[in-house]
Amino acid sequence: MSFDGDRYEFVYIAGVEEAIDKAGFTPLTSFPDLHKFYRSTDLFFLFANRLMRPSRPDYQQYIEYLNLSGKSYNSLDILSRSGGKKATDNLEIFGISELDDNNFYHLYFFTHGLRYHPESLEKAQNLQENEPVFLVSEPDNSHDPQAIYVTTEDKYNIGYCPRYLTDDIHQFLESEPESIRVTVEKVNPPPAPIQFRVLCHLIARNFDNYQPFSSEKYRSIAERELTVP
Repeated sequence: MSFDGDRYEFVYIAGVEEAIDKAGFTPLTSFPDLHKFYRSTDLFFLFANRLMRPSRPDYQQYIEYLNLSGKSYNSLDILSRSGGKKATDNLEIFGISELDDNNFYHLYFFTHGLRYHPESLEKAQNLQENEPVFLVSEPDNSHDPQAIYVTTEDKYNIGYCPRYLTDDIHQFLESEPESIRVTVEKVNPPPAPIQFRVLCHLIARNFDNYQPFSSEKYRSIAERELTVP
């Protein structure tokens, strides 16, 4: 989904075909046609329904968890930072990395899977803002050989990179490992939900005209079909 300042656009990407074949994914009720561009001047209900209402008493605390308090942000910023998850489905929303004027990409993400490393929870709570952390490939991971975990300097695993980032991060680790820097952006102590405990900031230098999320699976199906002779 994208927003150009006037209207929102939703289109399926090629990766949905693998999701259909391997995971039994079915088209979303709001977007039944895999080959169509959907456009609206308002945020689609499927996504608007994942935003916390500002009238809720815990709204400001939620914005602080996302480290957006005091900053200029919109609905897509909230969705991409929070993931927009609901208990009723497995959808997750993420944002594309942004290139600054100095040719560096910036991306923010919460580490995943911290609940599976209870021994690291205490360590995670003692992390300091701007503390460097490190990305480590885990090819022996039986669940996902592309997995990349985040570790502290003293080797505590504080969670995993979101799966949607692993293709791009592997490109950097294999081609320009020195170009990546990851730091702790914010730590939210309990009672923050565990999925919002450790927010990281990834900075990576652009190289060889790299484009984020440019692999074939991220190409829109509708766009792909328009370019087929």
